[in-house]
Amino acid sequence: MVKDTEYYDLLGVPTDADDVKIKKAYRKMALKYHPDKNPGNKEAEQKFQEIAEAYQVLSDPQKRAIYDEVGKEELNNSGAGAAEVDPKEFFTMMFGGEGFSEYIGQLNLLNTMFDAAEEEATDEVNAETGAGATTAGANIGSGSTPTGANAIGGSATTGPGTTPVNTGATTGSSTTDAGPSLLEHPDHPHKHSKPTAVQAEEEKKKREDEYAMLEKQREEQQQKVAELAEKLLAKIQPLLFSAEQSGGDFTNDAILKFQTNLEHEIESLKLESFGLNICHTIGKAYYFKGSSFLKAQKPLVGKFHKVASSFKQAGNTTKSVWGMLSSASEAQNTMKALAALDLEDSEMDEYEKARYQEAMTGKFISVAWHSSKFEIERTVNAVCSKVLQDKNVSIAVRRLRAQALVIMGTLFKNASRDPDDENDIQMFEKLMEDSKTMRSRDIRKAALLKQQQHQQQTAVATTTEGGATDTAAFTAAATSANAAADGAPHSSGASPSADTKHKKGVFNRFGL
Repeated sequence: MVKDTEYYDLLGVPTDADDVKIKKAYRKMALKYHPDKNPGNKEAEQKFQEIAEAYQVLSDPQKRAIYDEVGKEELNNSGAGAAEVDPKEFFTMMFGGEGFSEYIGQLNLLNTMFDAAEEEATDEVNAETGAGATTAGANIGSGSTPTGANAIGGSATTGPGTTPVNTGATTGSSTTDAGPSLLEHPDHPHKHSKPTAVQAEEEKKKREDEYAMLEKQREEQQQKVAELAEKLLAKIQPLLFSAEQSGGDFTNDAILKFQTNLEHEIESLKLESFGLNICHTIGKAYYFKGSSFLKAQKPLVGKFHKVASSFKQAGNTTKSVWGMLSSASEAQNTMKALAALDLEDSEMDEYEKARYQEAMTGKFISVAWHSSKFEIERTVNAVCSKVLQDKNVSIAVRRLRAQALVIMGTLFKNASRDPDDENDIQMFEKLMEDSKTMRSRDIRKAALLKQQQHQQQTAVATTTEGGATDTAAFTAAATSANAAADGAPHSSGASPSADTKHKKGVFNRFGL
């Protein structure tokens, strides 16, 4: 007997609903009441928070058991109630959450992005207070530390995650669209022709820290791959055991049981945020690595298949990298265009502002997804290679492992939504898809049109007040705006601070 049904009522499910029903209900309700879908609606925002709280409790077996027994009030009093989600944990949940941890582990790229954002915030604070603090530190005496860095308790060094973000945006577009290069950054050491001894020492320390961080990440990746390989072998062990018992091949009963269990697991996994996308990514990697290994074992043509598989994998990697760089470039260009559009303008309609902000949120999610997808592919491929290239077992056993990967890959890559859920995708996936309808070029044109209208209004006001205006200057300005709107090179007129403000706005959309 359930003492309190409030959380079940919020999701619209019975008290005996299983995990799959609860996930489906949460997905529908969250999409319906998401703040981006209801701009300015405080009631919808409150409802969204209540739904998230209900799902956080009901999706946790331990919390749900306590809630069913004592109710919401006692659950919260015991300290086991819904808690605020850490931003990093939130974005981990955005791409599969704990459900996929046995297949892909923890996604490091998202943590790197957060580290880069935190360091950027540190640099901004240092830029505002660092000059005065450094001077004060120098006056106090030798060896003193600039106050700006200690005041926020952060490091002034640039983390390893910063480079990929800048590289992606710069590579994917022209100088005009992508913004200033690294050498143009005011804090970059090569900006100054004669760096001081202190600057040279700081740059050396920065390089050492970056190298140490990269080495740490490499070791963590190797450890993660080893752990995931062990988990994968444990999953396919029933099939391998059946082959051992039968004297060579998997038994039909073992295959059927294995497929049934995996299909049930996939039914739950595909309901996670970006779950279907991740299932397809994992499935394609499993199927490709397994089938490539089996083809490579064939006499005569085996070597040919092995070379062909290498080329195909290289092509897939290039395609993934291009998608990641393109999404980063589009997101940065959109931020710059929104900065020029000036969403703080009081004359702009609130719903129009929400539409632009929603588009920016979707593009940020797109960057995060393409980056995560690249890491997932890299990790799963490495896990499969470790399982298939294990020299501690015979080639016959490795061939059986490859056959198991093909079976798993087929089920994962063929996963699909139920017909009833086809039009009801996760809210983050929906935001990403909707953002594709609004390109940065369209926003830039809107900003230029707004600027042109402002120039015209200013010219009319000047003519009214002074009786005349500089017609030639006005005509030149209007012509320049029209040319830029048609795609000609232009200057957005947005300051770095304004650009940064919109970049932070993406995190603020999630209350981070």
